[in-house]
Amino acid sequence: MILALTLALATSPSAGPSLGPLPAAAPGPVQADAALEAVAATWERLLAGDDDPAWFLEHLVPASRKSEERLLMVLGMFRRDVPGGVARRFLPLSDGVYELTLYSAQENVSAIMTLSDIEAEAPHRFAFGGARLEDGDVASSGVEDGMSPEAMARFLDGWVGELAAADSFSGSVLLAKDGEVVFEKAWGLASRAFEVPNQVDTKFNLGSMNKMFTAVAIAQLAEQEKLAFDDALIEHLPDYPNPDVARRITLHQLLTHTSGMGDFFSAMFEVNWTQLRTPADHLPLFAMDPLLFEPGERFSYSNAGFLVLGLVVEAVSGEDYYDYVRKHVFEPAGMSNTDSWANDEVVPNLAIGYTRGDPRNHDTQGPVRNNLYSHRLRGGPAGGGFSTVHDLLAFATALMEGDLLDVTSLERVLGRHVAMGPGSYYGYGFGVHETLGHENLGHNGGAPGINAELAIFPVEGYVLAVMTNMDGGASNVARRMREMIARADDA
Repeated sequence: MILALTLALATSPSAGPSLGPLPAAAPGPVQADAALEAVAATWERLLAGDDDPAWFLEHLVPASRKSEERLLMVLGMFRRDVPGGVARRFLPLSDGVYELTLYSAQENVSAIMTLSDIEAEAPHRFAFGGARLEDGDVASSGVEDGMSPEAMARFLDGWVGELAAADSFSGSVLLAKDGEVVFEKAWGLASRAFEVPNQVDTKFNLGSMNKMFTAVAIAQLAEQEKLAFDDALIEHLPDYPNPDVARRITLHQLLTHTSGMGDFFSAMFEVNWTQLRTPADHLPLFAMDPLLFEPGERFSYSNAGFLVLGLVVEAVSGEDYYDYVRKHVFEPAGMSNTDSWANDEVVPNLAIGYTRGDPRNHDTQGPVRNNLYSHRLRGGPAGGGFSTVHDLLAFATALMEGDLLDVTSLERVLGRHVAMGPGSYYGYGFGVHETLGHENLGHNGGAPGINAELAIFPVEGYVLAVMTNMDGGASNVARRMREMIARADDA
């Protein structure tokens, strides 16, 4: 079970029950000063009973009152899913940003909260940056301080194996240190119908991770002075169907999800999506939509924006998008098992995605079915291609060793251009995150029957790649791997 909630709400606790020091046995750095104890007590009180949560809301800063209805909904979900939750640990993620874990023995589930701006003085107001739920007692996960690569490998072999046995993971996992693979293994089935097992070289859907390849392509063309990041879109797509929009947004804004463009998936399923084979085929789905906000005003994740960047790659390079990334990204990196194959192509060793989701009624725990009718016919600049964990390692290595971009371009692509949340930023097609103060770079992808993660720790020399053909399995494993790396003996 994984629940991701992205909120930006400031709240403060009322006087809750007194809380002693957080359990010393909980692994990881535990902060137990008065302010953190008070915040933990606030959440424990919320999860303990059925009283009206108005006491929680009374201390919202005025700017957050507009989100009161949404917050009440979220608090109700927490009470339902994490009853009697007890604070297990506080982990400092970055300067002033913490992760609070509470565990409900009744439901055997953990709630992990991202909190920031905790005030030292009573009533110890704080900002609530988001939350997720994970099965089990995450604070007793077996992750310890100072784990060696060999210890990490033993942990992953046992823990992910348990997840797979419970049908909570199906896919492949790779961990590398300084370019050398220290762990790789696959679990589950690539085809449930024919009982074909996943392998470490099985191809899985990338979800949104193709955005990294598109951003690298744009940066390569900028190196060749064929475009500039601050160029208006109209300069490279003069025939764009909505010229007013094309004049107002820049490539930088498209790369950072600050253009105001939206999505196209809802519209895609209202047409004959089996005919959408090229980036240009998707334009009618969104090109005439008004911008969601003034360009540059804020961050809002946009698949449409990256699809447009694929059209820019074609216009500036004179090559088909797929041919360009194959020739200038995949081949130089040695990624022989990566491409955007269409669903009707016969591709060896490619996993079928499986989902329990039903978009008709928002059910997430229905019967297992394949996802062939739940995603695009063919992936492209915004996502939906296929790769392997070894190819993702090859990409990470080529990127960081300068085989794809020069130093200046790499710094631009991996820069912290816009904040997504506490300790989390977006560069050009890459997320830049802090885990317990340790920077890691990469991207993830997710859709029904699709979940994949790549994280590069440039200082520590670790790379993790997790790919699954099920709902959500990769993100759960990748989060635990990030924590292991950040707490490693050489981190």
